[in-house]
Amino acid sequence: MLGPQMCGGVSQNFDENAPKTIKSDKMVFFKAESALHTLYDPDYQKENHWINHISAYAAPVDGGCLITLTAGDRRDRNESTWAFVKENIFPGLAALVKEADLAAANGRRSFVYGLPENFGGSVLIKYDSGEKIDYANNQSPVFGKDFAAKLYELFLQALKGERVQLPDAGKITAVKFHETRMSSYTHAELTPNADGTYNMQKIYKFDDSPPSEYNNTVSADVLEKIKDTAQKNAVLIWSKLPKSEFDDFIQKTLTFVLDSGEEIVVKNDRAFPGQLSGAFYAIERELLANYQ
Repeated sequence: MLGPQMCGGVSQNFDENAPKTIKSDKMVFFKAESALHTLYDPDYQKENHWINHISAYAAPVDGGCLITLTAGDRRDRNESTWAFVKENIFPGLAALVKEADLAAANGRRSFVYGLPENFGGSVLIKYDSGEKIDYANNQSPVFGKDFAAKLYELFLQALKGERVQLPDAGKITAVKFHETRMSSYTHAELTPNADGTYNMQKIYKFDDSPPSEYNNTVSADVLEKIKDTAQKNAVLIWSKLPKSEFDDFIQKTLTFVLDSGEEIVVKNDRAFPGQLSGAFYAIERELLANYQ
């Protein structure tokens, strides 16, 4: 008999106390993705039934909503976009989730070890009442094509709405990175020099060893790359995103210093949208890679 973590083994969890009916209509967070290509679809000729994979995310930030949408088919059609919009997408989402009765699967999580990606999906939805819908399955779709088509349309319309202005990443003058693992840590800092270059400082400490420090001079191009990544991925509003459901034993922090002296701190404990989450690592890598 296969063990739970052997290829083909199954890990399952059923929360019998998870509500199958959500009383609140006030949704405050939405994250859902699913592969759909294994589903039989008699309505395949309908508009937006071309979707074979979809991922959607919505979180409230400062009176607006940060939303992301990714959708693709079996061939060459792939769409991926995000926006910080003024429209409150959550009333429409709450109605759609209720209509599809997603809460019926609440609390069920199933994982088959060894399966390739893009067979299943996951749903995490939170309400102001503290209620949530949380389920996942990596071996089969977690909602149908009809729901996916309606979800796509709802997000597509919201993406066409009026945008909220993002903080200007062009005002970043220095960046700090800190990582803590048990009794070890790594600290990196990029700060300007008087001649227009930048000083890259790295300090690391491993267990009981004394800290080691390295310094290197780099061009302004390094900071420009970081600014570009931050702006393209809305990084300066990430601190306003909700916390992740899971605690990571590796704690990471990015601190952005603006020309006004203000500091914006972003931790890796946020519920990042998958489409943008790679930006944290990209900035971390830029800071740690530039040493002789």
